[in-house]
Amino acid sequence: VVDIVPDIGGYLGSLKERSCRLEEEKDAYSRMSLMDSLTGIPNRRALDMRLMALAELRQSVSLIMLDVDLFKVYNDTLGHQEGDACLYRVAQAMRGDLRGGDREIFRYGGEEFAVVLDGVPLEHALHVAERLRQAVEQLGIPHPGSPAGHVTISLGVAADVIEQRLDENGGSLKFSYTLDSGAENFISRNLVDITVDKLPEA
Repeated sequence: VVDIVPDIGGYLGSLKERSCRLEEEKDAYSRMSLMDSLTGIPNRRALDMRLMALAELRQSVSLIMLDVDLFKVYNDTLGHQEGDACLYRVAQAMRGDLRGGDREIFRYGGEEFAVVLDGVPLEHALHVAERLRQAVEQLGIPHPGSPAGHVTISLGVAADVIEQRLDENGGSLKFSYTLDSGAENFISRNLVDITVDKLPEA
């Protein structure tokens, strides 16, 4: 019995090491599932999780929704490979412009992105949005189908306490901002605007 004790100890040590490696791999896969492989920023799933956490806390936040102007034209003209490269550069430029751990950018889908600003008031969020717009414009990525001649983005900004509500079937959660502003949405491009999305009272 004495002779096999060291072997048992070595076996248990090996099991512990394997268990640690499995946990590390699990964590790595979990992180990968929340990242967009094209742009290198968090994806829509990560955004949904972030909004759910904020909704549970009834946290005051600002949300910036944006998209790349005339991106379909860009793709159709220059091809999908150039389109992918464009989205990567745009995403990285915006991520580099955001400062602080409470400011996160996500790929919402296609050429659309979302920026969550935790605890940032509307007035400051508008400045952040304008800074993002300028950061992308300063990239100077040629866009043959745009009146500007280069890639631009348009952004909408909302701010208040985020809420969660069930859809009419009692299923997945929907998120909205309760806003008092009566500002209208504009159809112009390459600008920052206040977006109003008001849910009816429950």
